[in-house]
Amino acid sequence: MAENQESDKNFETDNFSMSIVQKIESSINKWTAKYLLRSSDGHFIECVLLRYTKSILDSTEIISLCVSSQIGCNVKCTFCATGKDPFVRNMSTREIIEQFLIVQKDLDMTWSGVKINGIAFMGMGEPLLNYSTVIEAIKLFKKDSRYCNIHFSLSTSGIPNKIYSLADENLEIALFFSLHATTDEDRRKIIPRIVFKIDDLLCALDYYTEKNPSNEPIVVTYLLLKGVNDSSEDAKRLSILLRNRNFKVSLRMYCDTNTKELEPSELKSVISFRDILKKNSIECGIYQSLGTDVLAGCGQLRQRTMLERHDVKSPLTDLQNTFLWKARDMISTSYSMIKNKK
Repeated sequence: MAENQESDKNFETDNFSMSIVQKIESSINKWTAKYLLRSSDGHFIECVLLRYTKSILDSTEIISLCVSSQIGCNVKCTFCATGKDPFVRNMSTREIIEQFLIVQKDLDMTWSGVKINGIAFMGMGEPLLNYSTVIEAIKLFKKDSRYCNIHFSLSTSGIPNKIYSLADENLEIALFFSLHATTDEDRRKIIPRIVFKIDDLLCALDYYTEKNPSNEPIVVTYLLLKGVNDSSEDAKRLSILLRNRNFKVSLRMYCDTNTKELEPSELKSVISFRDILKKNSIECGIYQSLGTDVLAGCGQLRQRTMLERHDVKSPLTDLQNTFLWKARDMISTSYSMIKNKK
């Protein structure tokens, strides 16, 4: 952005290629909001503004924007709503940057003084399948003095050659790896379009941890699904896979995407799974998605034309509340769980 002042000027004016169609705020998570944007060619994408503290032991406040990198997604994870829509195309560098600029401008008008200090490539699409565009956007932010302190994170289902390339970029990106299973056979059932072997992916991730200048551990995200991947045997296999690696585990709760065959794991299974990991010296925490009441949680983003009133869910159920408060008491690592207050 700083290198091309004409381009930068266009970004900083109202001359955006995308526009806000709808903004809907969570009723249970302050400053969490989902934005529906329309592209210049008439397609829809969603991005999510999130506010949370870094960890139980670190009260640093993060205002992060979860951005999309593709319109649709070809990975087709069974638990994700994005893959239920047709894949349309990769997003451009301009469209990725505009998500940030559009939402920041809205913040300036609604919550004066609130600045986005994190960008997460965890919205619609697999960012490593739009590699060059995503990297270009990150580099443009880092070259601009106004945005050089933004913390970047990226979540991937795993493309080995792109992980190696990302490591060599030396961009200090916090990497999240969506594993969700402990055998290749089980993983293909959950992520059918990804055919790479887990061992090959872990080797690529090892290389990333070695090259990453921040030495920040890779976060292995593991979505716990009832009767699918939440057994004690799964937990033991996961412990073996990650032993002696610079990784930490984020246990995720399934966000409803209207997939009839999938259910979230029961609380007792979550606790048991976590205990097995910790017993085997695997650093782990439990993550509860923010904004699930407005379908802004992990895996809930789609190419909607509008979020209808009947789509908006009521505040947390008693079961969710019980889980959250018990989870707060369980966490003892510096990574841990995001605090979620009513």
